[in-house]
Amino acid sequence: MFDLPSTVDWCEQNYILSEYVAEYWNTLTGVCLILSGVLYYKNNYDWIQKNSRYKISFVKISALLVFVGIGTMLFHGTLYYPFQLLDELPMILLANEYVGLLISLKISYESVNMEEYSRLHSALKYSYRMVPVIIVSYFIHPSLQIVTFHLTLKISEVALLFILYKLSKNLNHIVYSKIYVRQDMLKRQRMMEKSKKMISSTMGINLYNRFRKNNELSDSVLMNIVQTKIKKYLDLRKRLNFVTNVGIYMYGLSLVIWCLENMFCKYLEPLQLHAIWHVLSSISVYHINLLLQSHVSIENFLYYDI
Repeated sequence: MFDLPSTVDWCEQNYILSEYVAEYWNTLTGVCLILSGVLYYKNNYDWIQKNSRYKISFVKISALLVFVGIGTMLFHGTLYYPFQLLDELPMILLANEYVGLLISLKISYESVNMEEYSRLHSALKYSYRMVPVIIVSYFIHPSLQIVTFHLTLKISEVALLFILYKLSKNLNHIVYSKIYVRQDMLKRQRMMEKSKKMISSTMGINLYNRFRKNNELSDSVLMNIVQTKIKKYLDLRKRLNFVTNVGIYMYGLSLVIWCLENMFCKYLEPLQLHAIWHVLSSISVYHINLLLQSHVSIENFLYYDI
């Protein structure tokens, strides 16, 4: 069972630098994926512990990233199918964990319509159901295993990118409407109701003048509250924009490198592009973790005032 050959043999020449390691550089750079998961959890441990609603999700994300790295090293080091699965399946589970976490957020629910939300859930269910199909498809035909794996992973990745796109497009509108319409306008309405009662009382103009001064003071306090909330959101959004740009651009660059190596292996083999892809993917996924963390922080600020 463990000596079944993998369905893929990458561009790097086998057993050149070591008689024990099939693809030396691809195996070595798998450590970067492990470090990405470990460092993310270590550097953000306090934040993860404070967010009990999403703690398990971020622990699973860190653990799955470590498993991807271990699977990558074993896969490239041996080119055996069981270790290929240990590399590929955690990738799918990691992408699904990203999608599942994002669609559980209230800000995501308000960013998509019901039809889109239903399709995202369907894509997530499909991806999980395809896991046993991916495993078994190898025994039908190795090429079928490659197709089922990449199709499943791409569906999860497209779902993830779609949610992030909708959030980027609608986040400002959602946040500002919450700050102004649902919070401060309600407070103003309560104050107006109080003013009507006080003005209609028998205490007359003196009470009205006193209320007007108090109302002006309340307006000032409300404006300070609004400005404080906007400033906090802008700080969160600034961080979100930074990690989004780094994560998405690194991810896009790594995909370009991956495609170039597969299309022009004959000419690019000395460059070890797949190993470079491992490094860039490790950086991009670290920032994607921070991206999700930023969205959770905005969710907490908006709905739970954390």
